[in-house]
Amino acid sequence: MKAICYAIGLFFAALGFDIAGAQSVTLYTAGPANLATGMAGAFTGKTGIKVDVYQATSGDVLARLEAERNKPRADVVVLASWGEGLAVRDRGLVDSYSSPETKKLRREWVDNGGLAAQGGAALAMILNNDQVKKEQQPQSWFDLASPFWKDALTMPDPTLSGSAAEFIAIFAQVHGQKAWKLFEDLARNGMLVPGPNNAALNPVLSGAKKGTISGVDYISYGQIAKGERLTIHYPKEGTVVALRPVFVQKDAPHREEGRKLVDFMLSEEGQGLVTKSFLIPARLDIRAQRPTPGEFTMLAPDWDYVKKNQTQLVQRFRKEIVEQIIQRR
Repeated sequence: MKAICYAIGLFFAALGFDIAGAQSVTLYTAGPANLATGMAGAFTGKTGIKVDVYQATSGDVLARLEAERNKPRADVVVLASWGEGLAVRDRGLVDSYSSPETKKLRREWVDNGGLAAQGGAALAMILNNDQVKKEQQPQSWFDLASPFWKDALTMPDPTLSGSAAEFIAIFAQVHGQKAWKLFEDLARNGMLVPGPNNAALNPVLSGAKKGTISGVDYISYGQIAKGERLTIHYPKEGTVVALRPVFVQKDAPHREEGRKLVDFMLSEEGQGLVTKSFLIPARLDIRAQRPTPGEFTMLAPDWDYVKKNQTQLVQRFRKEIVEQIIQRR
């Protein structure tokens, strides 16, 4: 086996390739897999720099970052919520690099500490058209505790979905105890919390459930484009927009290549790829293929509150809503 590897090495050396010095960058992402692979392919085609992609849930990505803290392997990281990005920044895991492309981004989607939003997704009600007619669509989040919605709803698990965790935190920040009363009422009315975003959406796609709440809308826009009978509904009070922060990891093994990848993600070409995944582009000069804030109401987050309280609020949701109500029904 060693002889084979040596022969391969000689072969590539004869062709002029320097294997040890080959440029590469490692991307950890909690974003959509098709966007990550498309972005990687386009970046490699433009720069010749190979991209190794690790795509997983927010929880898995965060766990891997923590496990590798003393010896980082990721160069660039994309998370599913801005609050998570602020938290890892405060733990010293974010390089302070600010891409020159950030000048073209929505002003509130950039952080001076090294974070920039690659894109965003609104967390909406996703409804099955065959189960819910237009006149039956709720005007308010608080309409969902009515008998019409009994045993009819799902929600992504905020311990597995970074965007759902952000929904819990911002919804609780805005509505206070009224938010917790709603979560309790929904749980007693038969709502399920089956897993991450796809696990919550699949019963709605099949017609087994009428809808899911705090679903990332870009997934459903993609399903609608494929012919699925879904409606994406934004309640009158407004909803959370989960920003997806991208950053170069501090002490990244290939920092310069990682910075180039971030530049590409935020460039006009990279943001064009973001829109094809039905996410909200971070750049103001890129036209979205879906509604953007202003076409629906966006709840205003207090990021200091979210950063400080999100973990505890998710733990409270898990204990008081999932364990004490849903699992005991």
